[in-house]
Amino acid sequence: MAQFEPYLSFNGNCAEAMRFYEKTLGGKIEMSMTYGEAPPMPGQPAPSGDAAKRIMHASMTLEGDR
Repeated sequence: MAQFEPYLSFNGNCAEAMRFYEKTLGGKIEMSMTYGEAPPMPGQPAPSGDAAKRIMHASMTLEGDR
């Protein structure tokens, strides 16, 4: 089975982009974590406002990957 694991960066529109790829490629978003949901980083302030709502990590499978 071939694997493709890109790591993409978006300027605040990752959730929108992931929904687009899910629809366009026929995939399924398996996991999505915002900066606000991530474990706290020692010595760093917790993200707030729009920063906390941005996607930090997301995972999608495409048909045939399961």
